Amino acid sequence: MMSTNAKQPPGWPWENNWLELASVPEPFRTFLQQVQEFAESLILGTPVWDPPPKLAQSIYGMTADFELYSEAKRTSLGSYAIAMDGGAPIQLWDTFQRMLSNPEVLPDIGEAPQDYFGKPALMLFGPITFAEGVKALKEGDENQPPLGDAERTSVLKLLIHRSLQFMYLHEVCHIFEGHCDYLKTSFTVPKRIRRAFEHIADAKATGFALLFESLASRVQGTQFPRLKTDGYRLWGFSIATWYHLVEAVEDQAGVGTERSYPRATLRSVIANASPLGGPVDYVTNTRQEVFAQISRGFNEAHDAWAAMGWGKRTELTDDEVNQAFAEIEEAERLVRSSSDVQ
Repeated sequence: MMSTNAKQPPGWPWENNWLELASVPEPFRTFLQQVQEFAESLILGTPVWDPPPKLAQSIYGMTADFELYSEAKRTSLGSYAIAMDGGAPIQLWDTFQRMLSNPEVLPDIGEAPQDYFGKPALMLFGPITFAEGVKALKEGDENQPPLGDAERTSVLKLLIHRSLQFMYLHEVCHIFEGHCDYLKTSFTVPKRIRRAFEHIADAKATGFALLFESLASRVQGTQFPRLKTDGYRLWGFSIATWYHLVEAVEDQAGVGTERSYPRATLRSVIANASPLGGPVDYVTNTRQEVFAQISRGFNEAHDAWAAMGWGKRTELTDDEVNQAFAEIEEAERLVRSSSDVQ
């Protein structure tokens, strides 16, 4: 196991695209350092988490890309690697800052500023880099929208943490669901199968996210008071916002119908309704209560995205949902068949 504090590890499948943590400016370095610690616990295990054996030799790190992607691959050495774009916390910071400066977004959490910061554009692919001498987005920068009170500021940091954690959980699920092995050995993979893989990883990662949230609410409740009452809800909000950001990246790239990732609203429905979810420890909450909270967070993120003027909320049809589940079943059959052959 290798962290991004070290030099590029052997077998890193993204060639020379490697970013050392020390080159990232604050406050983003701290966000990335904390999510690296989270990734280490996923790979090595904790007293309450026993990772799958195939994760034991995994490596993880950052690419020097100012985007929002994460990816898992099987390496040439037969192990697995997870990469996250170094720009991910900057994209998330900018997005959640703008959202929380809008009084219409999560209106019951703290007090939003009186003067709404209304710049509609996302910062995706913006001019900020990690190069020395270039001004990076920093906490307290006068160009940033005012958030409001301390509670909204603490929720901003929580949402960034949860989004980054979910990105790692999502990639870990690709590994132990066999997607990386399948992609490594398959010459062509239809876009529908790739989208189905995303749904499967979303559903599994959501289950694990709820498990980690139930533990975090007991450990971090004093640091983030909202965890005890709205932890699952804010997980849902952070996850669905990340879905929207990924969708925005593909929209900006002009992929049209040839997209590799499902639409944000469909991803939310499948992740929340799927029987594929991982283990969940609900502590004092019932299953129904937990999924009601995370569903609320999903819906609030969709409404917030529309309120920001970044896109209209589109309602799904039963046919779209049923087709997604059919594609998931097809993808699982393909992975099973491939595993039997190997």
